[in-house]
Amino acid sequence: MPFKLCLNTSTIRPQPLLEKIRLASEAGFEGIELWLNDIYEHVGRGGEVSDVEKALADHGLMVPCMIAIRGWGEASELEYPLML
Repeated sequence: MPFKLCLNTSTIRPQPLLEKIRLASEAGFEGIELWLNDIYEHVGRGGEVSDVEKALADHGLMVPCMIAIRGWGEASELEYPLML
């Protein structure tokens, strides 16, 4: 199976999730790696998961993975080992 070119949404922060999906599609990506925080923020602003599903389908994007790493990227030098 050939590899598909995917965009990790952390590279185009702080765009809203549906905008990230549109931008990935317009840039020619075949897939998008969503962060779980993107979904939480979308729903927290009154959106629905079905909005995301529709946008992905409308733009022909697949989601090969969801990224759910929490907290370690902002950890201090002392906190980092505790989070592993």
